[in-house]
Amino acid sequence: MNEIGKRRRINIKVLWIIVIPVIIGLSYYISTYHFQLVMIQGNSMEPAYHEYQIVLIDKHIRPYSYGDVIVFKCNNSDYILIKRVAAIPGDVVYINEGTLWINGEKSTVYPDEGVFVQNETASQPLTLFEGQYFVIGDNIMASIDSRFYEVGLVDSANICGVVC
Repeated sequence: MNEIGKRRRINIKVLWIIVIPVIIGLSYYISTYHFQLVMIQGNSMEPAYHEYQIVLIDKHIRPYSYGDVIVFKCNNSDYILIKRVAAIPGDVVYINEGTLWINGEKSTVYPDEGVFVQNETASQPLTLFEGQYFVIGDNIMASIDSRFYEVGLVDSANICGVVC
């Protein structure tokens, strides 16, 4: 092998020794602070999102608003959940006769009447404090969400990001 071939082979090795750690470091930085891919498990967000669908979350968007689909860590377990924001800090949430009421008016996110058969947390008016969100899955009958004590209100510190 001639001298040029040896140099080229050494340069390629050096290139890979530098490039691979840079790519790994850059990927880690982007997924930790900017954007991250998440695979949905379960059917609580159907029909909008399906099981095993991969979605991109944006970690920059704040504050969260009505209808945003957020990814968050559940307080009472190690689960990462995906749900839609139905009420934001300062709102009063109440589910009466299967209808979701926000600040005394029918919810604009979930306006259908009589669909909330299950309800543990909002059977009485519930005021959301700063940094608290009330979230519900689109598949209302299959979703475990803020209506249940095991999920409850979502604290903004536990929110990973918004689905793009």
